[in-house]
Amino acid sequence: MKLSARIFYESLAIFIITRLAFALENNIIVRITKKLHPGKGFLELINQWDSVWYISIIKNGYMLTPLTSPVGMVGQADWAFFPLLPIFAKFFCLFGFSPELSGIIVNQIAFLLCIWIFYLILFDYVSRPQALFGAFIFAISPFNIFVSAAYSDTLFMLFSLLAFYNLKKGNFWLAASCGAFLSATRFFGIIYLVIYLYDAFFVSQRRNFALIFQCLLISSGLLAFMLYLYLHIGDPLAFYHIQKAWGHLAVDWLNHPLDAITTTFMSGQTYAKWFLILSLIWVPYLFYKKMYEYAIFSALCLAAPIAAGTLWSYTRYSLSLFTFYLVISLITSRSQSLRYIVLLLTVILHFGFYLLWMVGDAAVL
Repeated sequence: MKLSARIFYESLAIFIITRLAFALENNIIVRITKKLHPGKGFLELINQWDSVWYISIIKNGYMLTPLTSPVGMVGQADWAFFPLLPIFAKFFCLFGFSPELSGIIVNQIAFLLCIWIFYLILFDYVSRPQALFGAFIFAISPFNIFVSAAYSDTLFMLFSLLAFYNLKKGNFWLAASCGAFLSATRFFGIIYLVIYLYDAFFVSQRRNFALIFQCLLISSGLLAFMLYLYLHIGDPLAFYHIQKAWGHLAVDWLNHPLDAITTTFMSGQTYAKWFLILSLIWVPYLFYKKMYEYAIFSALCLAAPIAAGTLWSYTRYSLSLFTFYLVISLITSRSQSLRYIVLLLTVILHFGFYLLWMVGDAAVL
């Protein structure tokens, strides 16, 4: 069997084994949480917080005006949520699947591909057994919460993996096309344009006419959404302006930097603070290993929410970067003991995050 085929089949095996294990885990957790939320099934328990917004978009399209009720959501609107997940989920709705289930189906398919592409990328940096270990840790990480719910993070992970993989292989048009999907998934996706230009000017030395069109292609996901918002509500930057309704953009980094630091740090949950501290270690590690494209992308993606003055969602923004798991694979490659420790911590955090999520605790956001 060719190595490429073996990698795919091993990725598929990892996916199937972990999904079966998680099905058992979900059954246990649903039984526990039903005592706290009687009458709610799995789909209602797993599709919480931002999932509700995505499901609303899948069902009804984007809103014309912000909410006027309930009190805690006045002024909020779904314009902050990018369209790729709803578009893909709509496809499965055509086959009779509910919007609540369609988003999850999209994410499960996307995550299988994530495991496969991540496994392929690991082969360039570590041995085959270590690549297998890294792919397994990736497959059981707490990130699975967002794979199991109707969240866009899995698509962000997939298209960032595909974009970097094709860029490294010299498939520049494919890389740019993946960048287009990336910028249609989340606003941070446009950051890939910086990486593409970095590669063009400092790595592959591509300063040709095609580069202009490739950059436009990468930007097209964001530009298309901006055009839609302009035609729909008259504000192409509505996805940015509406952030104020969630209390973001409320800090002044230029005039009051110390106050901004304090406000930002105190805004997040406990896990978010720990992941911020971790990012101050693993992102510089990528620079140390001279993986500059990965390091710059990670740093900019994690700096974006901080610039908005919040650590809310910093945990999932960290977990949705494949570079985080690449670093784990690298630092555990020479220590069997460290691999055991990482495996144990991953299992504990995975179960803990799932349980907190299903009981409705925002600590994991």
